[in-house]
Parts: sequence; structure tokens; C-alpha cells
Amino acid sequence: MQIRGKLTLPEVREIVSFTRSKWYWPKLLLRNVYGLLLVIAILWGTIAKVMSGNREHWIGLSLIWLVIAAIAVWAVLSSQRTYEKAFTNLHKQLPDWLIFDDEGMRTEIKSGRITFHPWNTITAWQEGRLLIRLTMAEGGFMFIPFSDMPPTDRNNLQVILRMHIS
Repeated sequence: MQIRGKLTLPEVREIVSFTRSKWYWPKLLLRNVYGLLLVIAILWGTIAKVMSGNREHWIGLSLIWLVIAAIAVWAVLSSQRTYEKAFTNLHKQLPDWLIFDDEGMRTEIKSGRITFHPWNTITAWQEGRLLIRLTMAEGGFMFIPFSDMPPTDRNNLQVILRMHIS
């Protein structure tokens, strides 16, 4: 059985959900606790100013919020560019084809180089919405995309994996 090895952007997003820790968001907030506390203090001051009806220093407060918004927009755009670069680099490194047979899994790239992974080097597999994660014995993962696969081929792949991986 031969399957494409290149991943699409939605499949890469699913890989992130497979590999991201459940503590990712709390850790992210705790790493940025000073910035978070600063934004909370400015928000509290803005709400207090609005509730009191005090119109003094509105220009300064507006400029502070403008700077905070600019930093947030810059952070989002910067992370998107980084994500796109990482996706491009990942796409270059992925094999073009994954070939499954009785001995194991082969990966093939455009140049014709083939890498072989016997079944005993794959310890587990987990099915997601768009792809299957194979856990390798030496550490790391291999992902099999099946989002564009017909249901019969998908079932055949599941049978092959159940047969060879405990």
C-alpha cells in the first residue's frame, strides 16, 4: 500500500494537537505573568476611569491601548510567519511516499532514496481525525496522512497496522 507522505496545513495543525501538552496554555500565561499583570492593571484602571466619569488623561490612556494592540498584532503576525516558515521547512524534509508491506514501512523521496522501518521499530499507533501517529521505538513519531484517502484504503491501512503493531 502506498500513501502520500507530504502533509497539508490542517494535518500539521492536528500534529500540534497530538504533541502539545495539556499544560501548554497555563505555562504560556505563567511565562508571561508580568505582561499579563500589566495588562490587567491597565484594564482595571481604564474600567475605573470609565465608571468614575473622569475625562482626564484619555489621550495617554488611548495611546497605551494603541501600543498594546500594536504589540498584539505584531505578535500574531510574527508567529504566523514563523509557522509558515516552519511548515515550508517541514514539507521539504518529509518523504513523498510511505509504502507499507509485510516487512515494514518504507519512505521514499523524489531523489529515489528509500528508508526502511521494520515493524519491530514501531511500538504503537494512534488514529486522529486526519492522520495516524506512529510511535517509533528509538523515540519520535511518524505521521501518516489519510485525509484524502478513500474509506476502503483507510480500513486496509488500519488492518495492516493492527496486524503488525501491538
